[in-house]
Amino acid sequence: MGNRVDFGDDFMSDVDRVYGDLENDGWDDLELEFEEFLFLYNFLQQDDEGRKSFWDHERLDWNRHIEKLRHESLYAKRYRMPETAFNRLVEVLVPFLPGDVTKSRNGCSHEIFPEIIVAIGLRYLAGGSYEDIREVYGVSVSGFYYCRNRFFKAVMQSEDLKIRLPEGREEWEVVRLKFHSKSEEGIVRGCVGAIDGFFQPTKCPTVKETNGNVRAYFSGHYARCGLYWQALCDSDLRFMFFGVMGPGNKSDQPAYEQTGLEAIIEGLPLGLYIAADAAYIVTEHVLIPFIGS
Repeated sequence: MGNRVDFGDDFMSDVDRVYGDLENDGWDDLELEFEEFLFLYNFLQQDDEGRKSFWDHERLDWNRHIEKLRHESLYAKRYRMPETAFNRLVEVLVPFLPGDVTKSRNGCSHEIFPEIIVAIGLRYLAGGSYEDIREVYGVSVSGFYYCRNRFFKAVMQSEDLKIRLPEGREEWEVVRLKFHSKSEEGIVRGCVGAIDGFFQPTKCPTVKETNGNVRAYFSGHYARCGLYWQALCDSDLRFMFFGVMGPGNKSDQPAYEQTGLEAIIEGLPLGLYIAADAAYIVTEHVLIPFIGS
């Protein structure tokens, strides 16, 4: 066994300064861990005189940014929601963001405001590359992961953003009325949800991870390994249920039966139903397209 390396208090203070909260809170992923490894490696490879000088990232001017989006009518396209909805989302998430979000990161002279944290989180969910995102908002690599992870945590902690099914006749009636009002001439009268499955591709799991049943995670339809999900949404496209239901070789109907949704939907009063595709079985409460001749 070799001697344990003592990095010293100065080194650990540098780590804290650059990365902030590095505790494994469920959101630190392999990318962030890799960045931590690179930092440690580079530190050990350089002496104090040879260390790189700090780069002071110039933060995005948020007010100027918003003015430009308004002028070009690109706000909704950039953030997948209108400006009023974005501002409301910031209000909802601010209580769950850490208290130091407006403090400088990495010794930078510029602050990171809640709007930038939310913007980074939304752009990441929209499929943006972390390199492009951090360049736009003027944050370091570690600053990007800091903002992204804190955004995810805030979303998960907010009661206003919880995914939940309606409870009781009155809440189901609210959902029904919205579907009714959005249908042409009010022809849809009893719909209280739309359901479908979703296949999420993943890497091929190991024999140990699947208890010897790797084949169950392979979907012949998608020719990929993955997980199978079920989702139920309302007329505003908001999820009322979303969950991973098992390996990727599942189909819609068995997954639907395992969610527990079937018992809830079949227990609704007659006249209420959910809309589904032909992969489901038609019942008094599940309506699917007619596929006969």
